Amino acid sequence: MREKVTVSMWGGARGTARRLVVVMTSVAVMAAGVSSAAAEPIPTPTSEPAPTSEPAPTSEPLPTSEPTPTSEPTPTETTAPAVTVTAKTAGTKVIRTASNVWGTATGAPNAPVSVQALKGGSWSTSQTSTTDSRGSYVLPLTYGASTPGTHTFRVVVTVGGTRYYSPTVTLTRTRLDPRCYTSGVVVCASKNDRKVYYVDRGRIVRTLDARFGGRAYDVNGRERMYSTAEGTFYVTRKVRNEVSYTYDNTPMPFSVYFYGGQAFHYSYGFARDGWVGDWGSHGCVNLRDWAGAEWLFNHTKVGTKVVVYR
Repeated sequence: MREKVTVSMWGGARGTARRLVVVMTSVAVMAAGVSSAAAEPIPTPTSEPAPTSEPAPTSEPLPTSEPTPTSEPTPTETTAPAVTVTAKTAGTKVIRTASNVWGTATGAPNAPVSVQALKGGSWSTSQTSTTDSRGSYVLPLTYGASTPGTHTFRVVVTVGGTRYYSPTVTLTRTRLDPRCYTSGVVVCASKNDRKVYYVDRGRIVRTLDARFGGRAYDVNGRERMYSTAEGTFYVTRKVRNEVSYTYDNTPMPFSVYFYGGQAFHYSYGFARDGWVGDWGSHGCVNLRDWAGAEWLFNHTKVGTKVVVYR
C-alpha cells in the first residue's frame, strides 16, 4: 500500500517555496517502526527490591548475676553450758536439829557443788559435795545450827572453771520452849514451826510434821474454827486403833491423848492434803508420817510430859 506524503518546506535565498514530495510505503514505515522497536526494546521496569527488613536487634545479654557470696563458716566457740541453780531450805528449824539445803543445777550433772554461809558480810564455804547425774543435790546446813536467828546461804556449782550461784536462801533457827528442857522425856508441839519434837533430856530425838486445830466441819456439816489447847499437859491414855465416832467414824491410828479428846495421831487427810490454808483438825495434833506416828506411840508412856506452844 502506498501513501503519498507532501511536505512543504520553505527556504532558500530567494524565499522560493519548494515542495518535497516523499512517497513512502506504509509497509516500509511500519517495518522501520518494527525494526526500530526491536532495536530498542522497552525496558521492563524492574520491581523495586523489597527493602530488606532491618535485622532484629539482638537483645543485650542479660547481665550475669553476681555470684552469691558463700557465707564464712561460723567459728565455733567454746562456751560454758547454761547452768541454773535452785536452792530450798526448811525455812525454820529448832536449834541443834539437822537441816539441809537442796535443789537442782540444771545443765550440771556430776559437778562440784558447795554451800556457802554469809558470815559478817562475806561468804564462807561450809559443806561440799557433787551433783548427781540429773544435777540434783542435798547439802547439810551446819552453820548456825546451835545459834538462834536467821542465817543466809547460797549454793555454788562449778562447771568448766566457771562458778554458778543460786539465789540466796535463809534458815531461821529457833529455840524450843524452855519447858522442853528437862531431865526426862518431853513431847513438845510448836504451832509456829508446825512440828512435834520428841525431846530426851534436852536433846531432840525425833521431829514430825504436825497440823493443829483450824477450820473444819462440825457434826452438822457447818464450817467452824477449832483450836488445839496450849500449855503443859501429861499423856492420859493411848489407843492404837482409835476411831472418832463423833466425826463420821474417822480412823485415828496411834492416838496418844494429852488433853480431853485431843491427841497426837496419824491423819489420812493430812497425809493426803498437807497444809491447806487455815484448814486443820478438830483440835487434835495430826501427824502425816505413818512410821513416825507409830514410833511416837511406841516411845511415849502414859504420864509423859507434853508442851504445846506457839
